[in-house]
Amino acid sequence: MKHHHSHIALLMVALSITIFIFALYGYMHYAVGVSLDRALVAREAVKNEQVYKNQRQGLTSLYNDTIKDRAALPLLFVADDQKVEFIEKIESFGDTTNARVILSGIVADDLATSPVGTLGRISIRVDAVGSWASIMRVLKMAETLPYKSSVSGVRVDLSGDSPDAKEVKREWRVTFVLDTASIRRVI
Repeated sequence: MKHHHSHIALLMVALSITIFIFALYGYMHYAVGVSLDRALVAREAVKNEQVYKNQRQGLTSLYNDTIKDRAALPLLFVADDQKVEFIEKIESFGDTTNARVILSGIVADDLATSPVGTLGRISIRVDAVGSWASIMRVLKMAETLPYKSSVSGVRVDLSGDSPDAKEVKREWRVTFVLDTASIRRVI
């Protein structure tokens, strides 16, 4: 007696196993792809975190390295409540240099009602009369003020008495504009 249907069962088992293997292969391919994507995203996140950590360390280092400079920064500006003292200091250049110092055209921003940290400007036209050395010292003192300032419009002239005078007295004159930054500080 022959069994004609026994090979069909074996074919069904082989076909089932083949389908199962293909399904398992497809699932494994999908699972590996998802795992790879997750690993790449995690690696990118770790890389970005390391970059952020390095940036934080750099900024912290910069912050710590500039503590002294930042503390000195307000000293580069004339405090709004010290404008009069600043102008008197410029007038005192004459006492130090033996030159006659005349201030005119004083313009200063009023920062009294401004918020703390507001920057302003003090502009003074300075005329100094005296010997060459004394007017140059006045100019040098103006240029080396410990504030954020600039000297512009410098003009140097030689003046003297009229020719019919018995004794000719010649003097040098320097004229310039001194612009200085001011700031509204905490009271």
